[in-house]
Amino acid sequence: MNEKQCPYCYNKITTEENICPTCKKKLNIQCPYCKQMIKAYDEVCPHCTTKLKKSFNPKFLIILGVSLSIIWLILQFTIITVLNYNPQILLEKNKHGELLFALPDYVNLVMQTMLISIIPYIIALVKKYKTRISTTGLIINIVISFCFISYFIYLYQSVK
Repeated sequence: MNEKQCPYCYNKITTEENICPTCKKKLNIQCPYCKQMIKAYDEVCPHCTTKLKKSFNPKFLIILGVSLSIIWLILQFTIITVLNYNPQILLEKNKHGELLFALPDYVNLVMQTMLISIIPYIIALVKKYKTRISTTGLIINIVISFCFISYFIYLYQSVK
């Protein structure tokens, strides 16, 4: 019994199956060139020998999302740690009398980097890949971003 990978959900399937037992999608498709029925996981059409386009494998999206989230977390923890040990930074002003590190600037820093880190999760959700993991990643990033903003507000108010 030969095993292959489902081109839709990437779970293992046997070559005899016509429908994936996990995602329930049909594994028999029509070759776009010769119109003969072929398996969805075929890389070359067995009838016309045309090389078929490799399907998109979104596994890297979750890895990318987790990596960007970790980098984002490290950046935010670094900023909060620096501000914790040097709270006078929150009160420093430029020559125009504006705060160097004001709340809107910090919120932009948190939200823009958070948006970059959740893009892979959003793409994974659109592609319907690992929906629970993607949704969890989105929610965790959003909750943590509000925690960082809340803590920044707390630091700012404690310095004043």
